[in-house]
Amino acid sequence: MADQRYSNDSVIVDGTTKTQQLAIDASGRASVSLTASSATVTVDSELAVAAALTDGFANPTTSNIAAMNMVWNGTTWDRAKQIAAAMDTTGTGILAVGVVGQLDDTTTQTVTENQFAAVRISTRRALLVEGVASGTNINVNLAASAATVTVDTELTAVAALSDALTNPTITNISALASVFNGTTWDRARGAAALADALANPGTGLAQGQNFLMIYNATTWDRARGAVTLADALANPGAGLLQGQNFLMGYNGSTWDRVRVANTGRLQVDVVTGGSADTPTNPIVKTVTIAALASGSSSTTELRTVDLGGLTKKLTKIHVWGSVAFKADLQTVANAIGTSVVVGGGHAFTSYSHTPPGDRTGRNYYSVAHPANAGFDGWQIIVTNLDASEAADFYAVIYYED
Repeated sequence: MADQRYSNDSVIVDGTTKTQQLAIDASGRASVSLTASSATVTVDSELAVAAALTDGFANPTTSNIAAMNMVWNGTTWDRAKQIAAAMDTTGTGILAVGVVGQLDDTTTQTVTENQFAAVRISTRRALLVEGVASGTNINVNLAASAATVTVDTELTAVAALSDALTNPTITNISALASVFNGTTWDRARGAAALADALANPGTGLAQGQNFLMIYNATTWDRARGAVTLADALANPGAGLLQGQNFLMGYNGSTWDRVRVANTGRLQVDVVTGGSADTPTNPIVKTVTIAALASGSSSTTELRTVDLGGLTKKLTKIHVWGSVAFKADLQTVANAIGTSVVVGGGHAFTSYSHTPPGDRTGRNYYSVAHPANAGFDGWQIIVTNLDASEAADFYAVIYYED
C-alpha cells in the first residue's frame, strides 16, 4: 500500500498583533516589506550611482542607468544632439554618419517652415541643389505648358541693336562687335566696296580702321587723299603728308609744283641766285671823265640819270682807266651817296662787279629811289691812284626795271 500524504493549513501571525498574518501570493511566495524602517537593502554595485547627465564625462567602467544616446568623440562621451533650426555647435554630439537622400520626382513631398525632411537626389544618386535663391530647382520642365521661365536679370533684355549705346554695367547678350567712340558704344561696320571720295569714317568705324592715319607730333589726323594739283597751294594742313607723293617747292609764302620736261626730266632754270623775279627793260648807261688829276676823286661825272620816284635794279658795272684806280659804287638819295661795294684795278685793266643774288632779286641791287630835290640813283666815284699823271676813266652802268 502506498504512503498516505496529507497537508495542514498553517497561518503565520505577528506575535504581538495576532491579526497581522503573513500574506502568500498565488505562487506561494511570502510578501516582504523593504521599507527603511523594517530592513536594510544593499544596491547592486554594478550600476553607477544615479546623477544628472552631462557632456564630457569619463569612459564608464560600470553599466549606466541612463538610457540616453551617447557618441564617442575619441576621448570622452557626449550626449547626441538633436537637429534644430537654432543649432550652433563646434560638433559636440554630432554623429559621423553618411548622407542619405530620397528619389522624389513623381510626387514631390512638401516640407513645413522650420521642420525637417529628407533631402532629394537624382536618378544618378546626385544631390539636387537649387540654382537660385527663389527656390526654382535645376531640373525644371521648360515646356511652355508646364512652367514659366524667368530670364536671369544679370543679362539685358533682348532688343534691336543700335548706335550710341551707353557704357554697359552688366553682361550684354549681344555677341556682335561694338566700338567705343569716347562716350558711347556703336555697332562696328563691316567692310564695303572701296571708292573715290569716300566719306569721313562715321559711327561704328574704329579710328584707323582700314584708313591711313598720320601723326602730327601731337595727335592723329586722317590722311588726305590726292586732290587736283595747282600752284599757290596752301601749307599742307591736318592729314596731309609732307611732300605726299608729289614734289613741291616753297617760294617763301606758298607751295608750287616743281616743273619737269615732257619726258619726265626735272626742269631746271640755270640762273644765278635762283629768284623767280625776272628783270625787264634793261638800260645801259655809259659815262666818262677826262683828265682826272693825280690823286683826285671824281664827283658827279659817273652817274645814272636821276631815278627819283622809281625802283630800279642794278645788275652790273664796268670801270676802266689808263692808270691804277679805285672804284666806289654808291646808291644816292638826295645827292648823298652810300657805299655799296668798293673795288679797283691796274692801268688799262677793267674792273667789273655783278651784284650777288638775294631773297628779293636775281643778280641785282633793287632800290626804291625817293623823289628828292637832290639827285637819286646810282654813281661810281673813281680815284686816280697814279702819283704823277692825270688820266681818263670810263664806266658802264647796267640797270633794269
